[in-house]
Amino acid sequence: MADPAETPALRSAGFYHARVRKWSVEAPPDKPPRLWMSFELLGYGGSEGEDYEQVEGGRASVYLSLSLNALSYTLDKLAALGYDRSSIRDANPESPEAFDFFGREGVLQLKHDEYQSKVREKWDVTRRRPPVASPAGEEWDEIVAALEGSAA
Repeated sequence: MADPAETPALRSAGFYHARVRKWSVEAPPDKPPRLWMSFELLGYGGSEGEDYEQVEGGRASVYLSLSLNALSYTLDKLAALGYDRSSIRDANPESPEAFDFFGREGVLQLKHDEYQSKVREKWDVTRRRPPVASPAGEEWDEIVAALEGSAA
């Protein structure tokens, strides 16, 4: 596997506090439909007890499968963003009863993987809870503890 450190555009692997900005349902040819979500990155919580850092201007995309085999997994991930519906139908922004994800905050996990001999970022929604408040005015230790103390 290629070394992620050799690709300067990659962010550090670990957990990121993020806010939903856009989402849509996509139907790629010859693949199951998927939910695409775009996030604004707000902070980096590290991977092993590193200090919380604010992140400015970063974006991340997450793709969640809508295949029958992945629906419970996807609903579980969406619940971490406040989704409280029993049907995946309302995750589609074009649904008459669409759930509004805009501005919802959560914790994303970034891993690096190799695809076609290139290292890339692979983002996923976790069940961790984001910091309760913006880092401004808070003790850094409390924020790191909030990120580490939640189950992944």
